[in-house]
Amino acid sequence: MQVVHPVCCGLDVHQATLTACLRHASDDGQSTIELREFGTVYSELLALSDWLVAQHCPVVAMESTGVHWKPVYHVLVGVVEVLVGHAREMRPRPGKKTDKADARWIAALLAHGLIRPSFVPPPESRALRDLTRTRVGLVQTRTQAKNRVQKVLEDSNIKRTSVVSDVFGKSGRQMLKALLAGEPVVYLHGADNGSRLLPSRRRGVHQPVICFRIKVAGPRLPLVPCSQAYVPRSAPRVSLCPVPYST
Repeated sequence: MQVVHPVCCGLDVHQATLTACLRHASDDGQSTIELREFGTVYSELLALSDWLVAQHCPVVAMESTGVHWKPVYHVLVGVVEVLVGHAREMRPRPGKKTDKADARWIAALLAHGLIRPSFVPPPESRALRDLTRTRVGLVQTRTQAKNRVQKVLEDSNIKRTSVVSDVFGKSGRQMLKALLAGEPVVYLHGADNGSRLLPSRRRGVHQPVICFRIKVAGPRLPLVPCSQAYVPRSAPRVSLCPVPYST
């Protein structure tokens, strides 16, 4: 089989350590390998980079397993060519699986050009993607917290949605604080003002079951204001980020 990269290195990356297999292919078809282990802290990755430069290795390859490959990629991308392949396409042959065997297999695939590199966006696009994904996660967390609190209120027969337009607005939060403080709740009906839900110490029935359910939902309430405070602030940051791949 044709050798595309006479000198290359395969990396088997884990959380705390990585195994590097440096492969040298001679003109007569013979190949030699050198195996070394490094840590994944910054100083160890710099040592890996210096070792690759000293061995005149122009290209390395590794699997895109979780997030463990990212620190290695960030250190090596400016020194050598880094190929990140899909783990399913780089699956080794059946047999005993070890870190050294995986590193040798990755180096062999890279030497013969059998690794299809995955697309890794530039730093600006990665920062924008992390920011937008964080914002989406916060919006989803806020929605889940609101739905859970509203479910507890409906289960306790507290009809806030028919009283206030914004369940988690200023008035709605005051009602929640009163419920958490153990104050009883009373419905006031008026011909002009419609229905209002007010905490009162003189009217209404104090139900321990309702108060217990409200206190159970209490720990979820801080998620709502925290998410609401961050989500609007993240919108200007998203608009200021450069739009990638614009023509």
